Amino acid sequence: KPGDRLWLQAGSFAQEAEAENLKARLALAGWEAQVQPGTLQDKTVRYRVRLGPYDNPDELARVKAELARRGFDVAVIRN
Repeated sequence: KPGDRLWLQAGSFAQEAEAENLKARLALAGWEAQVQPGTLQDKTVRYRVRLGPYDNPDELARVKAELARRGFDVAVIRN
């Protein structure tokens, strides 16, 4: 259900092109990511690059560690 899904967020950008660039870099490394636009309280839009969702915390931890090993800094997001 919403609120219980776990995602890995690789970045958040003001420019959609920057988010698409990171998505492409992840794809070249073998990872499928999504760009999800989100509107902040001040009405600005941020483009978030996310992988997932993950239902299994062990799988999430494994992917997070592998991404870190490959130089991608990701954060766990509950959405």
